[in-house]
Amino acid sequence: MKEYLIHAKTITSRENLHRILAETISLPPTYGRYLDAMYEFLTTVSKTRLLITLAGDIIANLGK
Repeated sequence: MKEYLIHAKTITSRENLHRILAETISLPPTYGRYLDAMYEFLTTVSKTRLLITLAGDIIANLGK
């Protein structure tokens, strides 16, 4: 299983979140930079896990 690790403290904006996701997972340039596109990618690639450390920091940085 392929795993990707992202540290939530590095996520300071929604744009930054998508940039980090695209860089970490090596997404294609056609990645739409929205959560539905991320979900579609992760569910079409077999045996892939996205791990986010201290996920509560995302809420603190981005709000609810």
